[in-house]
Amino acid sequence: MANLTYIATGQVIDRDTSAGVPGLTVQAFDVDPQREQMLGSTKTDDNGRFKISFDLLQFNYETAPDLFFKLFHNDQLLESTESSVLWNANSQESVTIRISTIPARPPGVDRVTSRQVFKGVDFVEKSDFMGVFNDYRSKAGRSFGMVMDIFTNTFTKMDLTPVRVQGSPQSDVINQDVNVATANLAKNKVEVREVVAYQPGLNMESFKNITALKAIQPGEQVKLYEENGIVRYYSIVPTGNTTPVGTPDSPRKLAKDLADHASQINSLQMELKTSRVETAKKDQMISALQQQVVSLQKSQTDMNTLLKSDKFAKLMETINNSGNTKPEIKKPGTPKGPRKPK
Repeated sequence: MANLTYIATGQVIDRDTSAGVPGLTVQAFDVDPQREQMLGSTKTDDNGRFKISFDLLQFNYETAPDLFFKLFHNDQLLESTESSVLWNANSQESVTIRISTIPARPPGVDRVTSRQVFKGVDFVEKSDFMGVFNDYRSKAGRSFGMVMDIFTNTFTKMDLTPVRVQGSPQSDVINQDVNVATANLAKNKVEVREVVAYQPGLNMESFKNITALKAIQPGEQVKLYEENGIVRYYSIVPTGNTTPVGTPDSPRKLAKDLADHASQINSLQMELKTSRVETAKKDQMISALQQQVVSLQKSQTDMNTLLKSDKFAKLMETINNSGNTKPEIKKPGTPKGPRKPK
């Protein structure tokens, strides 16, 4: 063959957003079941693009193979193009592979025992998290996922007392490969000071990190929290005379915010109760009006039936005829008849 090198290029994009997906492992295979050997492997770049090349003679190919690709994320198979094989491929091919959103974490074994599950269920049933969760969902966005992980990880490690409410873009960092996130930060002149394991717990450090999640400015330094090579969270490292976020006043402020939320929730509950009572009254009024309408409709139907009946027609005829009859009047001077003897 004139050309002994096979080159396959392409791009992996998100099926929902059409954005390139970085950090994935792409492997090339021949559809021939007798050839089970992988022909080449590489990783997608920041834009989801990849390039695989191999020597055809190395694998004893006399013609170009019929290729398909497998995509992996942390050893988890995300997609296979075996159903859309490149038949009789040329010595150079370019493909586009669409995948669904990468799952936040690969499936694993059960992390809690049945006893811990029942403890967690009891904890949730006796607790009221809506004020806490709704507040941080709106304010922190992605931090809400960390709040959930804090409680989930804590369930398995401690006895819990029920609690009640007392009162550069993140997408360039979070859910990115550590190396990709570091490169994205470097482009914006942000230094990665430290990379540590993502292990949130119910403690002051975790709550400090929640309040610290904000837009990263050039010149700042950050700490990355990674899980299986993927950045799950980050916090900004204080420098110079900058007062660290999460000073001793932060817990008191958090308690005040929670108390305010509790008051708002109580107010909303009262408004909801009043609204339900008013709705019930309106439903009763509507029901009474509907009955009146039905009664009027029946009366109108009865009246129409009467007006069209033969009896009503005869009655009207009698009334009309009685109006045309003139009384008999005797003329003056008419002699009276003889008296009848008494």
